[in-house]
Amino acid sequence: MFDAGVALQGHAFVAFEYIDGLTLEEWRKQHRPSFERRLAVLGDICAAVQYAHDRGIIHRDLKPANVLVGEGTSAKPRGVVIDFGVAALTVDDVTTADGLHVGDRVGILETMAPEQLTLGAASDARSDLYSLGVILYWLVTGRPPFFRSSDEAHRLVQIARQIREEPPPVVRRAALDAIRLSNSQLADLNAVIAKVLAKNPEERYRSVADFADEVARLREGTPTNATAPKVRYRMRRFVHRYRAVTIAATVIGMMLSAATAVSLEFAWAERAARLEESAAKVARDDAIDVLRKALRAIVNDVRAVGNPPELMKHWPQVIEAFGRAYGPNDPLVAAGFEPIGQGEAEEAIRQLVDHGAASSTL
Repeated sequence: MFDAGVALQGHAFVAFEYIDGLTLEEWRKQHRPSFERRLAVLGDICAAVQYAHDRGIIHRDLKPANVLVGEGTSAKPRGVVIDFGVAALTVDDVTTADGLHVGDRVGILETMAPEQLTLGAASDARSDLYSLGVILYWLVTGRPPFFRSSDEAHRLVQIARQIREEPPPVVRRAALDAIRLSNSQLADLNAVIAKVLAKNPEERYRSVADFADEVARLREGTPTNATAPKVRYRMRRFVHRYRAVTIAATVIGMMLSAATAVSLEFAWAERAARLEESAAKVARDDAIDVLRKALRAIVNDVRAVGNPPELMKHWPQVIEAFGRAYGPNDPLVAAGFEPIGQGEAEEAIRQLVDHGAASSTL
C-alpha cells in the first residue's frame, strides 16, 4: 500500500501498486509455465502471506483469483497477493475481524480449511497455510483437490464432507498440468501436499515460512522434510538433482576402478617378486649355514686325521654348498667340478682350511 486517505470529494481511498499481470489461474493457462517457475511464484505468495502473519494479519481468502502474476520489466514472473477484504487480525491468538463474527465462513469452498467449515471455530494462520496447499495442488494439476461441478446443494454438502474427512487425492502423473516430473519428484510433491493439507491443523507445517522452505526444496530437487529421510531416497534425490555430475562421477569411478585393478595387478606381481627374492635369500642363507657346518666338520676331520679319503668323501657336499651360496663362478666351486686326484689332495686341503677358517669367522 502506497497511500490512504480521503479525496477532495470526500471519498476514502487506498493506493496500491499497479500490477500489470494476470490472475494465477489465467497465468497458468496462458503461459503453461514449468514446474520450477510455478513453484517460484508460489514462493512469492508464501513470502507475502508470511509477511502478513508476522504482523498479525490472516488473509482467510487465499485462492488463485486473489493472486496476480506480473512480469513487469523482468522476465521473471512475480506473484502478488491481493484482496485482504475479509482479512482478520489476531490479538493474543484470538482472531477478530471488523463486521465479521469469529467463526463466520468466508472465502470459496474449494480453498477453505476443514476448521473453517465448522461453525464457531476460529481461523488462524494454519488456515491460510491449508489454502496455500490447495493453491499448490491447483498449480500442478489445474484444479483443487476437491471441486464442484455445479452449485447444487447436495454437491456442496458432499465437497464440504470431503474437505473435513477425506485425504486429498494423490496426484497422478496423468493429472499433471503440462509438466513432467520424475517418480521421486512426484513422491515428494504428494508428501508435501499430504502434510500441508492435513485435517488436523497441528499436523501441518508450523508456519508458512516452513512450507515455503519445503516448496524451495521441491523446486531445487533436494530431499523434503515431508518424505521419510531414508538413505536410498536421498540418494535418488541426489542423483536426480545432479544427474550430469553423477554420470561423470560414475565414469570416473569406473576408470579409477580399472586403474586400481591394473595397479593391484602390478602390486601383486611386485609382491610376488619380492617373496621370490626373499625365498631365494632364505635359501641362500640356509646354503651358507650348511656350507659353514660342512666346512667346519671337514676341516676338523682333515686337521685331526689328515686323511685325504675323508676329504674326497665330503668334497661333493662342499662343492654343492659352495655352488648354492656363491654360484658356479666361485674359484673353489669351478675347480671342484673337476675330479680331484690324489696329488691334488694337499692343495684341496689347503683351500678347505683357508675357506673353513674364513667361514668360521662369518
